[in-house]
Amino acid sequence: MTDNIIRLVRAARGSEAGGYNNVAKLLWALAYAEEVKQSNATGVPRGADLEADLSSIMDDLRGQGANKAVMSALEKGLLAIREDRPVPYEDIPAVHVGRTEGEIYLGDPPEFSGGHDHWLGMREFRPVWYLDPLSPTEVLAALENNPPIIDAQLAGLTERQLLVAPAAGEWNCTNCCGTS
Repeated sequence: MTDNIIRLVRAARGSEAGGYNNVAKLLWALAYAEEVKQSNATGVPRGADLEADLSSIMDDLRGQGANKAVMSALEKGLLAIREDRPVPYEDIPAVHVGRTEGEIYLGDPPEFSGGHDHWLGMREFRPVWYLDPLSPTEVLAALENNPPIIDAQLAGLTERQLLVAPAAGEWNCTNCCGTS
């Protein structure tokens, strides 16, 4: 299965190198979809399993002589997971990867990577998918279309259900949606 992901990524990179960008975007999407399917099939780790997986990954990276800044950031991330708390941006700032040689940069990337990728051509990895930039048209459509979606999700819930917070200290539906 992993071989299929690598095959898709290789074809995506080859398509980009050849200037076939619309083919590349579809191949990147297929590779990502395969990643999601495979990780779901093997189980997404939580709690102690996530700690064990991350510790093992860090051991492997240390053995490969990984970037010290990346290792430091992963150590801070592992500590946050153990303490069940968010990871502040200061601990793991912006993450960029050079497209030619795969170098990882934390914080502001250099003007050029070791593989001569200009910083504008590096890929940025955002913390969550919904932080990808939207066009003004997409933002306006979301603002226009979301109230009915939220209403449909809340329809039929009792007042008691609306008051339940997902976790201690978090907001409930009446806090975040203005429902009363």
